[in-house]
Amino acid sequence: MAEDLLRERLSKFIPPKEEWTPVDEALYGVEDIYNVPEEKAKKLREDAIRYSFKHHYEGNKFYHNYCKKAGVKPDDIKTEEDFNKIPLVPDTFFKSYPDIEEDGGKNFLKWLEKIYTGELPKIAIEKNTTISKMQSKLNKKGIKLCHTSGTSKKISILPHTNESIGHYVHTYTCALSEMLSYKDKIKMICFSSRMPMDIAIGNVFKMAENTGVWNMLYLLENLGIDLSIMKKRTDEKKKKMLESSLKKLEKMGEDEDYLFFLPPPFLPPILKIMDVHGLKFNFRNANALTGGGGWIMTQESYRDALFEYFGISQDRHIDLYTTTELDVCVSQCKGHYYHLPPSVLYPFVLDEEMNPLPCGEYGRFSFLDSLANSYPGFIITGDRVKLLEHCPECDRPGPVLAPEISRVPGVESRGCAEVMAKVLEEMRE
Repeated sequence: MAEDLLRERLSKFIPPKEEWTPVDEALYGVEDIYNVPEEKAKKLREDAIRYSFKHHYEGNKFYHNYCKKAGVKPDDIKTEEDFNKIPLVPDTFFKSYPDIEEDGGKNFLKWLEKIYTGELPKIAIEKNTTISKMQSKLNKKGIKLCHTSGTSKKISILPHTNESIGHYVHTYTCALSEMLSYKDKIKMICFSSRMPMDIAIGNVFKMAENTGVWNMLYLLENLGIDLSIMKKRTDEKKKKMLESSLKKLEKMGEDEDYLFFLPPPFLPPILKIMDVHGLKFNFRNANALTGGGGWIMTQESYRDALFEYFGISQDRHIDLYTTTELDVCVSQCKGHYYHLPPSVLYPFVLDEEMNPLPCGEYGRFSFLDSLANSYPGFIITGDRVKLLEHCPECDRPGPVLAPEISRVPGVESRGCAEVMAKVLEEMRE
């Protein structure tokens, strides 16, 4: 996957081989998770998902009850042909938690205990508690309570462990190594302050930095600005902050192979300031990374701007398909198709009636993620995608998503709605 130095750094996340589960074998036992021969990938994926299903069936109160009502148990899942029997969880389920303000967080904690696979560490609930306070307490116990970035009225909340964040770091780093050819060091430049720790990517960045896997430079460090601010109108103070970050860039060597993390909402105000000052860079050896979501411009126009203003060519930008419910990095190749790591992930697409669609048709993206260990990662998303058997642009085996991804309007989980409704009602009792 990577040269010696990067491999050595990533080894910090890998358990001793004698302790490997089928999930570990599927993730750590391959040279490149985006380039696994099809037969080998199928065997690893089959074993990993069967193991993962049993893990959640036996250790997750909510999912065990859900499976019993659906009439499915681990012995029923013998081969990949049985994967369609595995009960799926709509991503909206992770928004079904009780309001913390109603009872001081007691029912929220009960909800969290039921959806967590294993035994959730005990924490004391303070008076007038908030999600942030509970996140802080759980974090000290090794549980990362992560949520979505808040594009809808109610955010999704999921518990992650240090192990699952390690999965993220490993697969993210594999993507940067294989898709952008980083081999011995990753020098990432972020047009932000440090990422908040209540979103998954914030935990990824912190763990990767603390363990020396990535070297990070936050251009807006200590300037009191974050991602949410950039979605609003840029006032004079914020303008000066951006000008300060651009001055830092002017002092940096343009020949270095930096990795720019430049979220789409940041780009328009930065370009306006660059136009005012007549600034343009030529980071011809640099690459750019985006983490999906927040597309206020097309990916094509984003790449055009990267090249015009920063000198970063189109084949040096990749986007990652990111969702809080997914514990693996789905990365674009240089042809801009999203590669789904075939040894750990089983993807498929459903129609409006929750029936499987063949490859090449648009439908609702669903997946079985063997890496999710703290909640059942067998998910129906609200994303409209087209799944292809192979990438049209590169020779890596395995399925890909076409670049055009959008939201399904008015998504409802019709296929599992009745069973899920019964389970949710029992969880409230």
